Amino acid sequence: MKTLSIIAIAGLASAAAADNYLTANAAYGGHAPHARSNYASATMTVAVDYDHWDANLSPNNIVVFIDLNAALGGLAGQDAYVTGIGWDTHIMTVASGSWLSESAYDFAGQIFLSPGAGDSFSGTGDYSSGGIVDLSDNGLPDILAAGGVLSLEMFDSFDDVAGAVDSHQSGTLTLVVDYKVPAPAGLAVLGLGGLVATRRRR
Repeated sequence: MKTLSIIAIAGLASAAAADNYLTANAAYGGHAPHARSNYASATMTVAVDYDHWDANLSPNNIVVFIDLNAALGGLAGQDAYVTGIGWDTHIMTVASGSWLSESAYDFAGQIFLSPGAGDSFSGTGDYSSGGIVDLSDNGLPDILAAGGVLSLEMFDSFDDVAGAVDSHQSGTLTLVVDYKVPAPAGLAVLGLGGLVATRRRR
């Protein structure tokens, strides 16, 4: 499986509706509710410019891994949660018979995004969510990024030509992320430790 690492930057967006662009993966059993004590929330933008090859989970597909904690300053190794998604992408079909509606993303095996949903024809198209789609407001679960790392697979929901590129997407995806931060008491202790260390250097 082709794998890449990507860097994310902070961004802003407003609210939007999911319609049929975002769907839950029926094969995912869900994750247990977790009390998010000492979690912060931030919005980040991820650039995408990738070929979409075959059906979901094909070893030919490109998968990127986004370390949300590293990007946002969260505690390394702690779980993070994506609570909202936005998109501004350009889709171009490549394989004969491929449709714009088939070019899709798989967020950690939990949520699928098809920006061109409803456009059952070949060609090119520009698609925007018009802001952030809040997952819970649209009956969808938050996405668990185990250990703070989110996987993102580029795939086509119908594989027109096996082992070949079906479509290409470029643009940006915007994520709203809940991520773990140090407890206030922990921050105070770290501060005191810094003072002690400074005194010792003198």
